[in-house]
Amino acid sequence: MTVAHEHFFAVADFQFHVTSKQQRSIVLDDGFDLFQTTAATTLDCTISCVEGLDRTLIPNEAPIYTAKTNDSVLWEIYSDTNGILLTVNNPENTSELQQIARYNEVEKALVVYSEAFEHDGKSVIEPLKYPLLPLLLYYIALANDGLMIHASGVFDGEKGRIFSGFSGVGKSTMAKIWMDAGSTVINDDRMIIRKIGNEFWMYNTPMYYIDRPKKARLNGVFLPFHHPENTLEKLVGVRAIASVMAFCIQHGYSVANTQKLLDLMGELTQHCGVYRLGVVPTPAIIDFIKANE
Repeated sequence: MTVAHEHFFAVADFQFHVTSKQQRSIVLDDGFDLFQTTAATTLDCTISCVEGLDRTLIPNEAPIYTAKTNDSVLWEIYSDTNGILLTVNNPENTSELQQIARYNEVEKALVVYSEAFEHDGKSVIEPLKYPLLPLLLYYIALANDGLMIHASGVFDGEKGRIFSGFSGVGKSTMAKIWMDAGSTVINDDRMIIRKIGNEFWMYNTPMYYIDRPKKARLNGVFLPFHHPENTLEKLVGVRAIASVMAFCIQHGYSVANTQKLLDLMGELTQHCGVYRLGVVPTPAIIDFIKANE
């Protein structure tokens, strides 16, 4: 963990500055270590931290979006002045409120309320404790021609490819096969894709483990599934868009945000090949992909 009164960090080339209004020591977990930077002249988001959970901020109106697992509420989103207000529960104990966060989309500013705790003999706050950071990155990416997706990404020195799908389809297995063959694994779970100029780039995000920031141009999107033999089917048009979009992180309450994602996905699927990939998980899959994509 890194403890300081302020932090600068960058994810997917987005620049963030974290401060405490009460001059509290701020903790960022180990996954941020190599993402920290020096002061940036241009910021994509300022994050102000406040000690204490001010429940009076939570609107009386019903939330516009609720994320659940089984019957447990993970987080809720409310309409707020110039943006949204999020209430985030502890994923280990969903009856415990972990953060209240107000995101001002106009000012690109996040204010996070959370309780202090003891760390190495001092009182500290941890404003970006999971899952708040991925929630923030979702909005930052979407506002800047980007998206978040559940995928593993690899770069072989020439081309960048992502493998996306539900748990169990072989995303991490594919990443390991390519890594063992000398490719760089950009990330094997939660990635950001950005359109920059006329190209698409893939980036890793801070995880629970320490890793350096990585990025690569994106050339192909593969949707793997287990199969008796290696097969490849190119998808185009609406089918390609819908197939990839199924694995993007999205909150369906906003028509405008859904349209943004659809428009971006249309460009992505025209720029990068999209394929259904039947997989026998052996090193032979690498040459098969290169020969048939």
